[in-house]
Amino acid sequence: MSKSDRIDFADLKSFLAIVRCRSFKLAAIELGQTPSAVSHAMRRLEDRLGAKLLNRSSRSVSTTAAGRDLAARLEEGFNQIG
Repeated sequence: MSKSDRIDFADLKSFLAIVRCRSFKLAAIELGQTPSAVSHAMRRLEDRLGAKLLNRSSRSVSTTAAGRDLAARLEEGFNQIG
């Protein structure tokens, strides 16, 4: 795997914050970033995984089936690390 193929840990944390907050803006506040930076992180993550993880509208954010699966696996992994 080349460096460009690796998924950035920060992008995964951004994804989990979005899932938890159900909002790009609130996730950005939680992470101390701009909503634009959080949005770019999600775009990178979805591009690298080749899967849509979030359904976005102007009023809400929800996970796709792939997003729910990834979030559950990440939460489990982060809990074990913690």
